[in-house]
Amino acid sequence: MSAFRKLARNIAVRSPFALMAQRWSERRVAEAAGDFPEKDENGVPIPPALLMATIAGHADWRGFLTSGKASLATFADVIDRNGGDFRNAGRILDFGCGCGRLARHAPEFTSAELHGVDYNQDLVTWCDQNLPGSFTANKLRPPLAFPDDHFNAMYLLSVFTHLRIPTQKEWLEEFHRVLKPGAYCIITFHDEVHVNLPVTNIDPEQLKRDGFAYYNNAAEGSNLIATFQTNDQISEMVAPLFNIREIVPSTDTPVTQAILVLQKK
Repeated sequence: MSAFRKLARNIAVRSPFALMAQRWSERRVAEAAGDFPEKDENGVPIPPALLMATIAGHADWRGFLTSGKASLATFADVIDRNGGDFRNAGRILDFGCGCGRLARHAPEFTSAELHGVDYNQDLVTWCDQNLPGSFTANKLRPPLAFPDDHFNAMYLLSVFTHLRIPTQKEWLEEFHRVLKPGAYCIITFHDEVHVNLPVTNIDPEQLKRDGFAYYNNAAEGSNLIATFQTNDQISEMVAPLFNIREIVPSTDTPVTQAILVLQKK
């Protein structure tokens, strides 16, 4: 990419109109989705095309269902193999629940009381009206409206991938607060071997040196921004609050992101 094109692109993604353009693109994707069933094979409502496009960038309802189930199955497995019990967890938090891509499958994998939060009110409203569990809106930054030591487990699918490092640190403190001692926290992130790194124009040496790098450092919390982090950087960041049970590389997971398995100290 030439210096001029890189400059023009950086100006474009930082423009106040960048997020508007993204929302327009999501509407176009939703409009092109065509007809699909109102409910899945288990009778659970499928979100409107626009909501699926908002969280995933596509409105492929089959992919939405299969990827959500595969992701939750993976999270349950990594918790169980690291000494937890996802099926009998008691109370679980789906942080960044979106329109329920994972939450809709929770009854198949756990008897836990499920809570979901997301900073997009439209998404949590749909979940609360259509899925089992309790769903509420949060802000881009802490706190959450839950008491201390409240959850036995929590998971975040593709949330830290859209947050800057200072915001990630704030949320780690809050996760530590709302989790019970010994509780598990699953966080996915873009690692240094992620398949999309070569197309981001991020310098791998810079990523290795600094431990993190941003692609489109604008509109935090949206799909416009992407954060890449090394295993060493994220491990050092979480170490004061959590024990690291496992890090699964992005190349070895069906969620296409690295999986960090934490346990509250």
